[in-house]
Amino acid sequence: MSQNNRLLPKLFELLPAECACSTGSILYLETHFSNGVIKNKYLALMDGKDPPIFFFINSKKERKKWNECEITLPSDVYSFLHHDSYLDYHTEASSLDYVDDCFPSMAEITVALANDKNRFKGRLRREEAIQILQGIDSNRNDLEPPVKHRIREALSEYIK
Repeated sequence: MSQNNRLLPKLFELLPAECACSTGSILYLETHFSNGVIKNKYLALMDGKDPPIFFFINSKKERKKWNECEITLPSDVYSFLHHDSYLDYHTEASSLDYVDDCFPSMAEITVALANDKNRFKGRLRREEAIQILQGIDSNRNDLEPPVKHRIREALSEYIK
């Protein structure tokens, strides 16, 4: 695992919560599902403007239909993961049928991070950000054109 990724959570303790609320941040946030279940999930922040755009990080590959829209996040690089996991970019997390429409605003996320800095887990590597950029344009997915545009702008700035 890279030395930088190991140090990020420690460095975050010295920074204001706003610093963790930016494109490329990986957060562990409470997610409300339409069946009433509330569960902490790993989410990758793709654009930190309101409303924020997140992609889920799943511990298992999703349906075969969307396998081409998943990027492997190796656990030896992303040390907070217990095993290799998969960033799913076929659609933004808040638009999935089984997720309630109550994703937090950026202000609410900042407060959550200020109250519990352990919710910030790290940042996407440049390699994965580039894969997402390439994938949102070349792969079949359910992202709306304005969402693709926001992600493209935010990730392009992030990888500079």
